[in-house]
Amino acid sequence: MKFKKLMTIALAAFMLAGCAPKQQKNQTKLKIVATTFPQYDWIREIVGKDNPNVDLQLLMKNGGDLHSYQPTAGDIANISDANLFVYVGGESDEWV
Repeated sequence: MKFKKLMTIALAAFMLAGCAPKQQKNQTKLKIVATTFPQYDWIREIVGKDNPNVDLQLLMKNGGDLHSYQPTAGDIANISDANLFVYVGGESDEWV
């Protein structure tokens, strides 16, 4: 008799545990920083324009001169926090 009660309680506990809400995974966004618009646009086409898992940022604002660009302290902090930093290289991005 005790065994039946114990099994009934155990079965009820397992069934109720199965009804618990699913735990959400802690997803972090992939942060990508690009220096110029061509790289930004290329990455945006690859990852998708409205991808909720990617935080894509353009470093140089519209109309900025690539050859005379000097990053601010905020730009450097933004780059150091990024998971991926995409730049042109060579003389175009000597500051990198």
